[in-house]
Amino acid sequence: MSSSSMEFRELDLRAMDCLRAVVETGGFGPAARALGLTQSAVSHGLARLERQLGETLVVRGAPPEPTEAGRRVLEFASSVTDRLGGLEDELAALRRHRGQVLRLGASPSVTESVLPGLLDAFVRRHPEHRLQVATVASRELVGRVRAGELELGLGPFPGRAEGLRLQRQSEEELTLHVGRPHPLATRLARGDERALRECVLVTSYLDPPEERPSRSRLRHRFAATWQVSDLRLRVDLIAAGHALAFLPRRHVTRQAKGRGLRALGRFPFGRIRRDTGLYWDARRPLSQAAADFAATCQTGPGRRRRTGG
Repeated sequence: MSSSSMEFRELDLRAMDCLRAVVETGGFGPAARALGLTQSAVSHGLARLERQLGETLVVRGAPPEPTEAGRRVLEFASSVTDRLGGLEDELAALRRHRGQVLRLGASPSVTESVLPGLLDAFVRRHPEHRLQVATVASRELVGRVRAGELELGLGPFPGRAEGLRLQRQSEEELTLHVGRPHPLATRLARGDERALRECVLVTSYLDPPEERPSRSRLRHRFAATWQVSDLRLRVDLIAAGHALAFLPRRHVTRQAKGRGLRALGRFPFGRIRRDTGLYWDARRPLSQAAADFAATCQTGPGRRRRTGG
């Protein structure tokens, strides 16, 4: 390889910037200010480029004018700048594609309340990751996390948390509600437990009896239980007077206001408090996407107080 080829391969892009700035700004002083350099540095940079190429690139004057060789170098420098910009875009796209899929399941009440803010914060901080988010009934969600179908669960903590890592987010209160048109609404409001045996309880998920064979279940206090996973549909059924349901306070305040719902707080089991947050299988190391989302939950929207699980 000839020495002249080596010189061309080692052309100083910074010196090309000096040439472009001198021509575009109309002088060495303005070029120095535009580049954040001293005037001497701009002059030396341009002189070094001319020595490398063996050509005069600028006719010194007021303003300096590019020679024919100078115009060719400016065209070349422009094409290099464009290609560098394209390379930056390609590398940024490559980094995005290196991201992972966040496999997250959230309970209906969490999906309605805090999840949109958490996902917004997560995507802003980690645009390289992709989302795979499902709204899943709370008890079903636990099983899907344990089975590895979903990496993270976001919702009420399960009663049996063996083998799970818990990251507490907040406390959720659920209250038993009845709709105004319900034929037994008055008796229920007085706390008449016998009336419950004539009512339907609508819930998001029914666990199989064999999972808790020895425990007395709340559902046994009612005439029947319907399984309806969609929270809005459960509210519609209550408002129409067809069934009762436990609803999270946040949802009642924001979404069900004005629907004629009445809280049944006289029953000893009429209010249920439970911790909610993020959980995952402790036997499996978290992917980077899941770890990033867990960090977002600790600092992002919906975080009330910081505790460990």
